[in-house]
Formats: sequence, structure tokens, C-alpha cells
Amino acid sequence: MDTLTLKALKPLRRWLPCTERLKRLVGERRQGLYVGFAILFLVVLAWCWVRAEARAAPPAAPQGPLQGWTLRFPAPVPDEDFSELERHQALGAPIFLPQGADFMLATHPAGLSGSLKVEDAERWDHAGGELAPQTAGGRFTGRAPQEPGRYRLAWTGDRPGETAALEVLVLARARSRENRLEVGGEVLGPYPDPATAPSESVRDHAERYRPPRLFALLDERSAALPVGPDLDLGQLVAFMEERAPDGRKVLTEKRHTQVLPVCAELYEKLSKLRERLRAQGVKVTRFYITSGFRTPAYNKQVGGAAFSRHCWGTRWIFASTRTAT
Repeated sequence: MDTLTLKALKPLRRWLPCTERLKRLVGERRQGLYVGFAILFLVVLAWCWVRAEARAAPPAAPQGPLQGWTLRFPAPVPDEDFSELERHQALGAPIFLPQGADFMLATHPAGLSGSLKVEDAERWDHAGGELAPQTAGGRFTGRAPQEPGRYRLAWTGDRPGETAALEVLVLARARSRENRLEVGGEVLGPYPDPATAPSESVRDHAERYRPPRLFALLDERSAALPVGPDLDLGQLVAFMEERAPDGRKVLTEKRHTQVLPVCAELYEKLSKLRERLRAQGVKVTRFYITSGFRTPAYNKQVGGAAFSRHCWGTRWIFASTRTAT
């Protein structure tokens, strides 16, 4: 190799060590990258395994005893929207079912396992009622009997000694005949059209003044159904008035009708009112309904306003026995 060639290769010999160091550096980083990917892969694999184990593990059993029930109805179809009856009911409060309607009951807390049976199963079944065993989600599904009236279900939990009763009132459906409402063979009279009301408030809230669709039929058993502390269902109907010889109004214990539209929300509010009064130091022993539900015909007879909420069962006049503490 001549001198000229050696001079040309001299710069290359100077850069050769740098090239070798660069190769080693790239190789080290590449190895670190491979290690990082391997660690990430192991982390993802471990996370997937933990998730799979969590899904496969049985859910934790809910804690605490049964506190109440949640009532739901399937997706509504025309004339079958009963959402106003859906609610969370505490133990001791009744539930209301339209005759022949499908329903779903869930425990509160949710997921409590146990059995729910009809005490008078023969009467329930004969009237077309159904009650399926508890599903995996802790729910009971069924169909209300076609015969309105009071029924009783019995809950037995899986824990020893865990039992509870559930009162059920099956409601009758109202029928409209010649512009008059008929329930259980009783004609209630016509409900006025809110569009013709002189009150602007009534016209603006016409949906609140539609004729009730569901009624309780009062007999000896259903009238005695507790709907609140010291408050039975039969007390919510206006009793007939009579005139004393001196012209004074005298209340009797005779109901003017044997049907009643129910309002579970109002019963709950009355119970809360009682609790609030007691919290303020007033010892309320009992509520007395002096004027409750009126049929449109009876409301007209006693001189009530055409759109009085008495006709919808959502207005009461009541008194209470109380003593200051």
C-alpha cells in the first residue's frame, strides 16, 4: 500500500472507535427496550388474570336483614303504565298491584336470598295469580290475580329466623261507561273535563285531573289494611254526613262508597308528618280523617267544588289526638 493510500485511510481509522461505541450503545438500548416490552407484557398478563378471577368469584353476600321491597313493572304498553305505583317500600308498608298485571319484586338490600310464598295460595292461584321462584339476581317475578282484594305473602330468608310478611292489595281497574266511571259495579259519576275548568291552575295541570284508573274495593279485610301508623285504608273514604235536629252536621261511621283510589305517596307523607310532629315535642297518638275520598256524585251532593282533590283521593281533612310534652 503506497503512502498516498495510507494518508487517505487515516481519517477512517480515527472514526472507527466511535463507530464501535455507537454500535454498542444501540445494542444496549435495544436490549433495554426488549426488557421493557417483556415487563409490560407480564404486567398486562397479570392484570387480565386478576380480572378473570374477580369475575369468576361469587359476589359477596349482602349484609344486614331485610329492610323492605322494591316494586317494578315491565316496560309499559298503552293503558298499562303503572309507574305511579313503583316505589321502595319499607317493611310493614303494603304494595299495590293492578289486577292481572305483571310485576317484579326485589329485596332491599338487593340480592338477599330466600323464598317468597303466598299464604292463601289456593285463592291466589284460582284468581290467576302467579309467583315465580327467586332468580339469580335476587328478584321475584309474578302476575297479580284478577280478583281484587287483600293478599299476604311470606318471606323466609336463608339466615335462621329471618322472616317477614308482605301485604299486597290488588286494585280493580275502572271502566268508563257513558261518560261515567264504573268500578266493581258501582257508578261513581262523571269526572269533569279539566279543559273546561274556570281555574287556570287546573287547565295548566290537566294531567293531574284525569279520572283515576285503579281503585281499591273495600271489604272487611281490605278496609282494615294498615297504610300507616294507626291509619287503615277504610278510614280514607269520606263518611256520610247527617243533620242534627238543630241543623248541625253530624259525621257517621257509614262510608258513602266502597271504592277508593290509592295514593301510596300520600300515605308515606302522612307518616313523615307524624314523625316530624313528634320530633318537635308533640305526642301524636292517632290521626282521624274527617273527610277523605268522595265520588264525583257524592261530592256534588255535599256541595264540593267540581275539581276538588277529594274526588281523586289526594285531599284529606284530618284531626289528631295529641298532648304537649
